[in-house]
Formats: sequence, C-alpha cells, structure tokens
Amino acid sequence: MHKSTFIVILFIITIFLVPIAYSYTPPPPPPPPCKQKTMGCYDTGGFKANPGSLARGSFSYYLSETACIGGGCTCSAAGFISSIRQVDADQTSGSCSCIVGASWDSTGKCCGDDTLDCGKIKEGSLCAMDANFRISSWIPVEPNKGDIIYVGCKNTEMLSDGTKWIPCSNTPFRKTVNSHEYFCAGTSMECESTFWKPRTSEMEEGDVFTQTSNCGNTRTAIGTKCVSCDPEEEQQNQSQEQDDFYESLKGSIAECCGSRVCVSRNDGRRLTSGKSVKSNEITYYCASDSIFTFDLDESTQQQTCEGANLIWTGTLCCSEDDDPEEYYNDPNGLGGCWNKQIVYSSDVVPGREDIANLDGNFYGCNIPQDDDVLTLQDSHTNEPLIKENTGYCFQDPRKFYFCSFNNKWEFSSGIDRSNPSTAPASFGVDQAVECCAQDHCWNGETCTINQKYAADSPPVNGFRCIDGEWKEADIKLTPEGESGFCPDKSQCLLNPSSSADIQCLTSDQYVKDNYCENGVWTSRTKFAALQLIDTTQPTDYILSCDTPNYALNNLNYLVQGQLAETIVSEENTNNFCVLLFDDKVRIGTSLNKPITEATSFLKTIGVDNCNIALIDDNKYHACDGTQNSKAWYNQRLNSIIYSNEKFSMAEANLLQAFINFIKNPFDTIKNKIKEKIDESPFDESYINSINKFDKLYLSKQGNKEIRGSVEGLQFKNLVIEYKNFDTDICKFIDEYNKKNQDLGSGIECSKEGGTYYVLAQGSGFTNIDPGVIWSDLTSKLRIS
Repeated sequence: MHKSTFIVILFIITIFLVPIAYSYTPPPPPPPPCKQKTMGCYDTGGFKANPGSLARGSFSYYLSETACIGGGCTCSAAGFISSIRQVDADQTSGSCSCIVGASWDSTGKCCGDDTLDCGKIKEGSLCAMDANFRISSWIPVEPNKGDIIYVGCKNTEMLSDGTKWIPCSNTPFRKTVNSHEYFCAGTSMECESTFWKPRTSEMEEGDVFTQTSNCGNTRTAIGTKCVSCDPEEEQQNQSQEQDDFYESLKGSIAECCGSRVCVSRNDGRRLTSGKSVKSNEITYYCASDSIFTFDLDESTQQQTCEGANLIWTGTLCCSEDDDPEEYYNDPNGLGGCWNKQIVYSSDVVPGREDIANLDGNFYGCNIPQDDDVLTLQDSHTNEPLIKENTGYCFQDPRKFYFCSFNNKWEFSSGIDRSNPSTAPASFGVDQAVECCAQDHCWNGETCTINQKYAADSPPVNGFRCIDGEWKEADIKLTPEGESGFCPDKSQCLLNPSSSADIQCLTSDQYVKDNYCENGVWTSRTKFAALQLIDTTQPTDYILSCDTPNYALNNLNYLVQGQLAETIVSEENTNNFCVLLFDDKVRIGTSLNKPITEATSFLKTIGVDNCNIALIDDNKYHACDGTQNSKAWYNQRLNSIIYSNEKFSMAEANLLQAFINFIKNPFDTIKNKIKEKIDESPFDESYINSINKFDKLYLSKQGNKEIRGSVEGLQFKNLVIEYKNFDTDICKFIDEYNKKNQDLGSGIECSKEGGTYYVLAQGSGFTNIDPGVIWSDLTSKLRIS
C-alpha cells in the first residue's frame, strides 16, 4: 500500500473511534479461585485426620470428594464443603471409618460413632462395643449361631441363637442352641439378711439361678461396682476408688460343651463334662451330652461325674451337690456313699470300725439293735442302708474282712475266718473266742494252724489244734522210738516226718507186727499168744513168743528149693508163738503178705491154701472149712495158728484173756519191781514201755510159774516173775550183775515170799543186753 494512503486511513479511524472510548465502562475482574479440602476425615478443628483416628467427640465431618472452602471465590470442585460434607457417621461407610474403633454395616449403619449405638441390634446384626466404647463391631446373628459376645459398653453378654441375640440380663435363662445348652445366671439381685440373692420373681419357671460374679457372698455387681448389702461394709467401701469395685459380667453365659467341640469362640465360658455352675445352692453340671443337669446318679453320667472330680461308684455318683447327706449302696461297684463320702469296697466307714463296705454294700458287724445307724436309709432305694447286720465270723466271699468278736471288721487277708473257736479255760486269756479258719483254733492271741498233719508240732498248754478243735495231747512214740503227736489219743504214731496220711495209724490198724490198740503200740504176736492160751487153757504149759530163730527149732530144711528160715523171714512173717502142752505143739504168727500170696509158707506147714477162711470178722476160721484143721486163719489180723495135727479152735475172748494172762499179771510185776527194787539199773522206763508183748514167755509147771517180757529197740527193758521157786534166783542175778554191770546197764532182783522179780536194762552197746540174756532167763530154763 502507498504510504500516503495508510496515513489517511489511520486518520479517519482515529477520528471515529476516540469518541466511542470515552463513553463505555468495562466489567469488574473475576473472583479468585476457592481453596479446597480433599476427600477424608476432618476433626472439629477442621484439620484433616487419618481414617480411624478420630475419637467419637473429635469427628466433625467427612468429605467423600474434594470440596471448596467458604465463598467469594471461584470453586472448581464438585461443590462447597457446606453442601457435600457428611457430619453423621451413619451416612456412609466413609464417614463411619473416620471414628476410631467404629464399624460399618449397610443395614445398621455405623456402630461406635456414639454411645447410643451400644448393644443396638439392626436386622440381626449386633453393635458390640467394649467397656470403654473404643472398639466396636457389627456381628451378624446367623453366621454366629451359638457364639457368645460380650458387649462391654453394656456389661452384658449376648447369645446368638441364629435368628436373634439374647442378652444375659436381669432374666436368667437356659437355652439350647446347636444341641448345646447355654446357661445365663442373670444379673438382677436383691439383698436379704446381708446376702445378695437372685430375685426369684424374675426367674423362668423351674429355673432358679444366682449371679456368678467375684464380689463374694455379701456383695454383688451392679453397674460397674461391687455393692454390699451389709451397711457396715458398704460404709467402708465408700472411701475406695470406683475401679476397686468394678465387676465385669463377662463369662455370665456358660456353654455346656460336654464331650463335644465347643460352638462359642469368643466370650462367655465353655464347660467340658463335669464342670459346673451354681444356682441358689443347686449345682448344675455340664453333662457329656452338652446338657446341664443337677442329677448325676444316672447310668449315662459317669463321664460327667468323674469330670466334676467326684467318684463314680459303678452306677451312681458320690456325691453331687444336690444330694445332701447322701447315703447309698452300689452293689458290685467300687464302693458306696456314706454321708457324701466315698467308702471303697473293703474299707470301713470312717469312725465306725463296725461298718464296712463289701462289694458295694454296707455291712454291720454285730451292731447293737438300738444304734440309730441301723435306721439309715439308702438315698436312692429307701431301703435300709446297712444291707445286713451280720453276726460274729461273717466273712465276705473274697475273704477280705470278717466280723470279729471284738465287734470290729478285721482284715482276714484272703484267709478263712468263718469258724468261731474257743480257747480252753485253762489258757486264761482275755478274749476267749475269735473267728478262725474251719480247721484252725484260737489261742487267745492268734489262730493256731491245724496240727493234725504236723506230728512234730508241740502242744499249746497241753492241747493241740485238730481240725478246728482243741484236743488234749500226749506225746507218743513210733515203733522205732521217734517221738511226736497224733490228732487223736486213740491213734498211734508211725512216722512223724512222712506224708500226712501215714503219720499216724488209727486203732486196729497195723504195720508189720506193730498193732495200734487204742493209741498204744502192741503187736499182732500178742493176739496170737492170747488166742493160743485162751482156747486151750492147759493145766501145765509153756508159751514162748520170740523171733523165728529163737521160737522155732530145725528151720534148716528145704521147702521147694528154699530154706525154711528164708520163708519165715521178717519179709514174710513176724515173731512166732509156740505153745507146748500135753505133748502137743501149736504155733501162731502173723503174716506180712496176704494169705493168698503166702503159698510157700502154707506149704511149709502142710496147707495148700486158706481161701475158704477169708472172712473179715476178726475170728479164726479153719483153712479147710472143717471143725478140725491143721491151720486156722484170722483175716483181719492176717494171723495164722497151726499144728502138725488137726485140732479144733474155740472162739476166744481176747480182751478177757489179755486181762487175765498179761495185763493184770504184768501190772503186778512192774508194781512189785518199783516197790521192791530201791534203785533201778538205769531208769523207770520199764513202767510204760512194755506194751507190745511180741517177746513173751509164760510157763506153768505144777505150782511153779514164770512170766516175762522184754521190749525195746536200742535200749531194752526186761521184766520177769518167778513164782514158787525154791532156787535163790536173786543170788544168781546179783552175781551176774556184779560181774557185768556198767553205767548204762544192769540187772536187779527182788524177792517176796517164794516169788522173785527181775528187772534188766541195757542195750547192744552195754555189758548187759536184756535181749541177749532173755532166753537164758526164760526158754532155756528147765523146771523140775
């Protein structure tokens, strides 16, 4: 463009525009931008705080997004604080999250933003706050079925039954949830006689409970204090700080888990089998089936009983709290219950030694009939508690106890003590009667064992215990001279060291020639002699009983290839008796084998057999069954009398014959010797030691008679009577004695009228042996 043209145009514009500028007013400037607060929690001072850090009174509002502050500014955010702030924690989860310990639930809103939320229940959810209102949480009812929650802000425990929350407050309850029973003690109390007790008017029917606080008997928890109903105690408590009285009710709900797994997880108490809660002096036990019960005396309650540290006796429990003064028997159990105290089987009742428990039952030992203990009843059966008031010597089947005559149950230690035994009056004991075994005897202090088979057991005060009875005892001798005792006086000692059945023989039994006659050893030879002398009754005779060597002549001849002396040896026969009269000879002996086995001996005497005479009547019978026979046999004595010619045999009166020919004459001989001989050669054993008469000599020729016997194994006694002899026998005896007497032997002679009495004593080891001089003084003499 041309320069002049531009100037013109600029000029024209200048002219038109200048007037317009001087007539227009421009708008004011825009407001400045607003200050902003970001999303978050704000306290009452307007300061932003971290979520969950504000105390309940410090919370002011919550911004869900950035907001502008105040006015007069340009807000570029969603809005101003005044319009979008959330001042109520129940508005959103965000606002609820600002408060420390608060919990949000979409249905129940915020739990913990104010104290009024304490224990609030909204659509099944429980707002649980602690005692300081610091920690809160919503707990839904359904998923927590059976759980116990302690709401500290209300000092109350709550139970979820799956549909609702049940508080443990003034009204106690028992509630079953998930097959587990729950127990609420309740908190409503009243003061009665300085003791706090539950208000029974507020209890459910049939359920009476007490509070389970730690305030003691005279104080209870009311609010946050242990309050006393004792005016004096309460006055003292006023000066103490409140915290000293605080009593939490946490644990006031108890779940009975029993033997199952517990349902509750958090608060309350969980009880296993046997654990208990108490109500108005009644104790409720948690049973194994998870149900509370006060009665453990049921067959299903053993685990519960034992879990409660009580004693299960078999079918009953000793002793739960609901059974005051419980007494019962439990047959075949561990024992019984006596005034709530277990008394095990085989124990006595404390303080009563006359009452014992035997196999679960109580038994008395001769308790006086007026004793009140006999009126006690079994708490469960109402039957008499004392099953049986036993008499003395009652004993339980296991033989653990017996009822003693001292009116006490005494230990028997498995030994029979069922037989009353009385000590002889001569014992002079304080307690004369006591219980012993059937075959034992009481001696005043202990039971003496049966001495029946103990031949060497000495007597007690002259008595021995035989099969449970005291019997007078005399010392006895065996045929060999051993001493000992027998159970009965009529028995004879055979072998004191042998087995029980052959220590003693009863009367009329024999071994070899030794025959037991009323407790005294005699011989079968004696009976043969009596049979010979009594059945013949000759005027003049010689009867000589001795060993075969001395009694028999001409033994050395053969019989069937055997020497006769071997046939008549001790193995086969015993001593022989030879009777000579009127030119006749008869011989008697006893056999050591049955007659049926003595064929060789029978042949020796000219007899084939003697079977027909096998008659057990203690009489002699003919071997050939005739009235006149060469041999006569007595089966009971196993004795035979024979001759070389036939003869008859009358029935003998052996007792009278013994009296006439042996007892009376020899008693006279021994008495005369004792009377006439001032000093025996050795001792006076001859008086009682001559009884067997297996070596016997009886002779009568006219008015002259000789009677004598010698007896003994080692030490021997010899007595002889010479009647109506003119020869000075004592002179001969005295001379012999002077030449041969020593300290252990001797021979003495005494004369009375025409009768001489001779006593010789000694052994095979002394100078004078009565056995050696026996034949010289008897059978070798020839009377003229």
